[in-house]
Amino acid sequence: MSDLTVYKQIYPNQCQTLIKLGFASVINVRPDGEADNQPSSAVLATSCKQADLDYAHVPFVSANDNETNIVQNDPQSYLHGDNQADNQVNSLDVNLDDTSEKNNTCPRLSHATIKQFAEAYHTLPKPILMFCGTGSRAKLLYQTAVLEGLI
Repeated sequence: MSDLTVYKQIYPNQCQTLIKLGFASVINVRPDGEADNQPSSAVLATSCKQADLDYAHVPFVSANDNETNIVQNDPQSYLHGDNQADNQVNSLDVNLDDTSEKNNTCPRLSHATIKQFAEAYHTLPKPILMFCGTGSRAKLLYQTAVLEGLI
């Protein structure tokens, strides 16, 4: 098993299975409240604790959320991916100079979030299961941290 596995949304009843599969930690990059059937970070943290899994919440906020003003005020602090937030990420196109709003669903990832993820990655026991709604944003966050030399 590698140090990090990227996956789609997990649910509280899966935490016992994760520990049986050999995972030691979970990183949730999904912001609370994105979907009606999504468990909150607090519920997942409790379930992970009961299963003896370490847990970190590092929410990835997309351009559709209230981050648009931050992007417009400090566009260099965001990375632009080549995909829509919930589509499969097959490659990464990082362009720090592109501040246009070509696609308002294009993920915007702050350097603070990348650093927070890298800190969690280095601190948490391995192996780690990292997830978001479909796995796309989790993969983008991981790839970006690698490209920035943080992992």
